[in-house]
Amino acid sequence: MKVALEVSCDPQAEDIAIAVADDLALAALLLVTSDPQQALASKLGLESQGYYVVCARLAGEALQLLQRIPFDLVIVDAILPDMHGLDLIGKIAEWDAHLPIILNSDKHDVTSNFRYWAADAVVDQSGDRRPLLHDVKSLLQNRGPAC
Repeated sequence: MKVALEVSCDPQAEDIAIAVADDLALAALLLVTSDPQQALASKLGLESQGYYVVCARLAGEALQLLQRIPFDLVIVDAILPDMHGLDLIGKIAEWDAHLPIILNSDKHDVTSNFRYWAADAVVDQSGDRRPLLHDVKSLLQNRGPAC
């Protein structure tokens, strides 16, 4: 089944509208990566599983989107042009402690840093998207219905 999801995102607007058919239970995911190839591959893989994915290239852009759109889960690269991914997940966790966060990184790069605690999962940046898809599904199921 093909699903149409419409997003109106005017930078000057105070609100961002997301229109979803009432009978659908899609999860909205924010993917924060500066790598266009990784963004496209991850976005396509996640959308093929029925998720709605918004991509942000910069941490600052992601923080603005989080204030405007009620995302169900965030996926963050460890390395971003304007902020380290660990700093970003810390800010996200401070803002919403219940929002699941997946850190997309070379696990050896971050697990030695205490700041990775704010991530609910750490996924290796390999070309295999199955661990990412598994963690997204698992975290969303564990989160339960939104309040």
